[in-house]
Amino acid sequence: MAPVSSVGVGNAPVSSDDLVGALLGGVPGDGPHDGGRGAAVGAANTRDPGPVGSVGPVGAEMAAVLLGLPEHGPYAVLALTSVVDDGGPQGHLASRDAARSAGGPGAPGALGAASGPAGAPGGLQVGSGMRTVWCAAPPPPPPPPGQRYAGPVVRAHAIVHLGDAELADLVKALDPPPGLRVGVSPAVDGPAKLARGRVLAERALRANPDAPVAVLEERLPAAVVADSPDLARLLISRALGPVLELPCADRDSLLSTLRAWLESGGSTRRAGNRLFYHPNTVLNRLRRYEQLTGRLLGDPVSVVELSLALDAYRIAEAR
Repeated sequence: MAPVSSVGVGNAPVSSDDLVGALLGGVPGDGPHDGGRGAAVGAANTRDPGPVGSVGPVGAEMAAVLLGLPEHGPYAVLALTSVVDDGGPQGHLASRDAARSAGGPGAPGALGAASGPAGAPGGLQVGSGMRTVWCAAPPPPPPPPGQRYAGPVVRAHAIVHLGDAELADLVKALDPPPGLRVGVSPAVDGPAKLARGRVLAERALRANPDAPVAVLEERLPAAVVADSPDLARLLISRALGPVLELPCADRDSLLSTLRAWLESGGSTRRAGNRLFYHPNTVLNRLRRYEQLTGRLLGDPVSVVELSLALDAYRIAEAR
């Protein structure tokens, strides 16, 4: 069946946004936050327990049929957000304008189905043989006066049928235009799993706030701490407390050394190469960390907690 931008169900017209919303919405949250519609601050409009769009009489099965989506996967879900965004109505309009200028979500005729890289909205190339359907996300309610959203505000979602491609092919093809970021869910089996895929794509954005393309499966430990802000604060205090009390330059150099050392598999030589430091400089900074915190980097538990604390701190700083 050909893709549609507007169809009729009974006497009521139903748009592509409604159909995609039927597939991506209605998934229960699995934590204390329900996102931008249920709480003004927290996870923006991620992990929303309600529908993405107003689906009226259209159920998920009919929505998949009307959109011409195959019954079986693999599928992935994308979540699009702006890089600089206060989560309010102006931020929503600004990101929609950026998308329009790129021919993406919000552009006339852009919502609905597109096939292959030539028709991919938002300037996002999704690779040949991958069917993509976009849906604009409604703006969340404003936060209380003087407060900001604590996570990215999702502006649009996409359902991608991978066909014969792998998830890695989709990730490699994605190239968001300036000012936009995209979160990528793991692959899911079929339309019935797309609502869960939406939640996971939004978590990817929160878990990796620095990446233009945030892939959840590459940041699973960070996703855990991003979803547990109270535990994240405890981890930061426990593993990094004395470090964060240092003057800014000392703090930042020590944090960057710790990250580089962890990302180098505990090798002072490779960490030094990344940072353009002598290995002894890296070793001296690691010893300083141990002296400041009383924690030993030869202890596996301490190393795990340090890694999670660094992720938690990076996510907190991005909010």
